[in-house]
Amino acid sequence: MMANYYAMLRDRSQALKHLQEALNLNPNTPEYLAIAAVVHNQSGEKDQALEWLEKARARGFPRRKSGPLQSSIICGMSPDSSQLILAK
Repeated sequence: MMANYYAMLRDRSQALKHLQEALNLNPNTPEYLAIAAVVHNQSGEKDQALEWLEKARARGFPRRKSGPLQSSIICGMSPDSSQLILAK
C-alpha cells in the first residue's frame, strides 16, 4: 500500500493522501487504520495516534500489552512503521 510506503519515508502529506483513498474504499481495514496511527504519531499527534490505534484494534488489529506502535506513541518516539506491519 502506498500510504505505508510514504509513512516509512515520513512523507506525511503523501501518506495521508493515499491513506484517505484507501479508507474511502475500505474504511474498516485494520491495517489502514494502524497506518493512520503511525502517520499521526510521526507528526507528534499522540492523542490522534492513540485514537486510530484503538479503531484498528476494534476491527481486529492485534492487541498486545506492549507492541512497537503503542510503546512508541506512549513514549513519544517515532515508530518504525515496518515493525508495525511486520508485528502482525
